[in-house]
Amino acid sequence: MNTLGIILARAGSKGLPGKCLREVLGRALIEYTFDHALTSGRLSSIVLTTDCEEAKALARARGIEVIDRPAELATDMATVDAAARHAVLLWEGRRDEGTNGRREGVPPLPLRERGRGEGEGPRRPDVSCLSSPQDSTLTLPSPCQGEGHGLTPLSPPLLRGEAVDAVVLLYGNIPVRRVELIDEAVEKLIATGADSVRSVAPVTKQHPDWVHRLDGDRMVQFRPNSIYRRQDLEPLYYHDGAIVVVTRAALFAALKTPEDKQAFLGRYRRAIICSPEDAVDVDTAVDLFFAEAVLRRQSDEATKRRSDEGNDQLPVTSYHLPVTNDQGLRATTVFTSVALGGHRIGAGQPAFIIAEAGVNHNGDLDTALRMVDEAKRAGADAVKFQMFRAAELASRQAPTAEYQRARRKRRSDEATKRRSGGDESSEVEVLSQREMLARLELGDEAFERIAHRCKQQDIALIITPFGVQDVARIQALTPDPSPGGRGGGALTPALSRGERGNDSHDHCSQSSGTQVAAIKIASTDLTNGPLLEAAARTGLPLILSTGASTLDEVRTAVKRVREYGASGRLILLHCVSSYPTPRESINLRAMAALHHTFGLPVGLSDHTTSVAMGGWAVAAGACVLEKHFTLDRSAEGPDHAMSLTPDELREYIAGARQAEAALGDGMIGPLPIEQDVRTAARKSIVAARAIAAGTRITADMLTLKRPGTGIAPDHFQTVVGRVAAVDIADDTLLAWTMVK
Repeated sequence: MNTLGIILARAGSKGLPGKCLREVLGRALIEYTFDHALTSGRLSSIVLTTDCEEAKALARARGIEVIDRPAELATDMATVDAAARHAVLLWEGRRDEGTNGRREGVPPLPLRERGRGEGEGPRRPDVSCLSSPQDSTLTLPSPCQGEGHGLTPLSPPLLRGEAVDAVVLLYGNIPVRRVELIDEAVEKLIATGADSVRSVAPVTKQHPDWVHRLDGDRMVQFRPNSIYRRQDLEPLYYHDGAIVVVTRAALFAALKTPEDKQAFLGRYRRAIICSPEDAVDVDTAVDLFFAEAVLRRQSDEATKRRSDEGNDQLPVTSYHLPVTNDQGLRATTVFTSVALGGHRIGAGQPAFIIAEAGVNHNGDLDTALRMVDEAKRAGADAVKFQMFRAAELASRQAPTAEYQRARRKRRSDEATKRRSGGDESSEVEVLSQREMLARLELGDEAFERIAHRCKQQDIALIITPFGVQDVARIQALTPDPSPGGRGGGALTPALSRGERGNDSHDHCSQSSGTQVAAIKIASTDLTNGPLLEAAARTGLPLILSTGASTLDEVRTAVKRVREYGASGRLILLHCVSSYPTPRESINLRAMAALHHTFGLPVGLSDHTTSVAMGGWAVAAGACVLEKHFTLDRSAEGPDHAMSLTPDELREYIAGARQAEAALGDGMIGPLPIEQDVRTAARKSIVAARAIAAGTRITADMLTLKRPGTGIAPDHFQTVVGRVAAVDIADDTLLAWTMVK
């Protein structure tokens, strides 16, 4: 299903001028709606339609497409549905022509059986007729039977490029939305076949039975009644503005009845009932204060839950807090989590540690299987291999990298010295990149055996593909337990989100029976559009490495995979593409920059040789660690020299776990282990002399001494001026029962 999220914001606002840019907890109001949209797993694409230049800049920084809203659609008289239709038409118009009306591989939408004929789908009307049905070129859906238009496949001959099936309207002035609300509303639209789904909240003190008209100052009941108790009121609900999901058919059918300003909601309308705290609609300055209070409370409650329940019991969540970077600039932080291999990856969760086998098996299956075992023994959460076909990956003329040639030359010289006992240098066979890769290649059968071994060892398998064909091989992995058997899985093209059921909340169940927990894209392929699309369309969690990349290249890659539906399952890894990487070049602060820029879980692909780097990276905010290891550092191959041994990998992981424990939960307050010192070393209010009952206490009658089991010094001035209720002996710790 192709669902377009449309964020709506106007520069002008009579009630609260410039409200979409007003600050809440140090961030522009509209940035919270960006967070909500980017966290959703049900939105195929996201756009902002606005006439506000500052909002456009904020959206582009987050990889959100911008629609320039024309002046006639940006007035307080313009309707929301007109702006939405404008955005839909421009978005569709920007997409590639000739894909038969929808994304390749996306199946027709499910129809709710309500007895309607398919009829003709709408042609794209001219943008100028968005608010008027008078244009003779506009063809609208034919009348249908039943309650509404529902989710109807658009007629392929009448639509070219990508077609929108449903639209999610998100007002940019709502900084508080329940996390799951967007996905829940889209799912309800699909399940019910409704024309629209809106969020509503119960009417309470403003109920019609409790409101009055005024005749002068004389109160007249709006609805005559004698209801006294709130629980006796008729349940009524108002639209809280948090979410509106509407089918494309209903949105454009509204042009036939311009006098009905709510016609775009269709005839068959469904609701999701929310609590008043699930959404805060900001229209006044008071609303801003209320929104800030709710966001602070949500953050405090989330921190408490992490402390009380444990990290692995938390659902997918998004929390928003202001962060200031080292330059004092406001930055964006969105704490999200991604499901991967039975783990949650995100801020506040244990670091997910990937033991990178890479090509250190040297093309030998037995070595690869032993590496799976060693990764598990070391305590890794996943083991990662590289999948490629040398002939598909490198041309015959492609040379090896300098570090690979230097490594090969050193090994050859060392071997010559051992044989001759001298300092002679040797001639080294010059290998092309394709020849080197051919020696490191593993076939489909080998990967099936690896997948089976990972399943036996209960360790997640992650694979780095280097081409679209490799993605198809990943999806075909169905491990056969027999020592030499094939799994029999046919190589199938990557599936779209719609074909996979579009489940953004738990990506641990893999598509097509594949045993791969996630796909990792190497830094070298960050700009490889076809590979990014194929990987994103599998529905698997996606890890992108960013080595040797500019910020614009990373931004483009993130935007691409989000457009392909991978918003809720994307992780970024900071990486330095130097082998090995000197410690002084690792730049751990780059992880925070990535997180603040894109609002995604981040980690480190670590090419240093330091066993301590894992702990340092966790302390710097890494949610994921990826580290090369080898069974033999002296073995021939491009990556052995910068890899850890199994024992070093075990030490590396232990250091990361120690760093996690040291970080704690961030809550401010005394720990149980501090209680004894707190009691013994803090002071209490003590009588500096004997005080007779009935004496009014003055400051010179009191002093402060240990222990801290009496009245705290904070209350010194409160005790002064009170009267002693009993005789108080010299050097006695005061209690509240002793004064009145």
